[in-house]
Amino acid sequence: MKIEEAKHAFTVVEVLHALAARLACPLLKEKDVEELEFSNKALQLSIEKGDVIKAIEADTAFHNVFLDVAGNPEILFALERSLPKIRRLEISQFITQKGLYSVEQHNQIISACKNQEYETVVRFVEENWLSLGELLTQENGAEVN
Repeated sequence: MKIEEAKHAFTVVEVLHALAARLACPLLKEKDVEELEFSNKALQLSIEKGDVIKAIEADTAFHNVFLDVAGNPEILFALERSLPKIRRLEISQFITQKGLYSVEQHNQIISACKNQEYETVVRFVEENWLSLGELLTQENGAEVN
C-alpha cells in the first residue's frame, strides 16, 4: 500500500471513530467505562508480552465500546471497508513497545469519559487514530506492505 493510501485510510477511520465517540459519550454507562478500562489493561499486557494478535483484539474491543454504544450501523459499514487497509500497520505498531503510547492515549480517553468531557473524548479519539497513522506511515516509508 502506498503511503498516501494509508494516510487516507487512517483519516477515514479517525473521523468515523470520532463520530462514534461523539454519539456514544452522552450514553455511556459505568459498565461501558469499566469495559474501556478492562480492554486497555488487556492491551497493555498484550503489548508487554509481545502478543500482537491479543493486542489488536484488545484495541478493537476498546474502540468497539464507542461503536456499540453509538448504535449507528452506517459507521460500522463504513469502517468495514477501511479497517482492513490499516490492519497490517497496526500489527507493525503493536509488535513493539511503541504501542504503549496508545495505552496512554486510551487512559486519557477514559479519564475524559469519567469526567463527562465529551468534546475532549472526541479530540483524544481523533488524536489516537491520527498519531498511530502518522507514526506508522513514517516508520514504514513510502510503501506499506
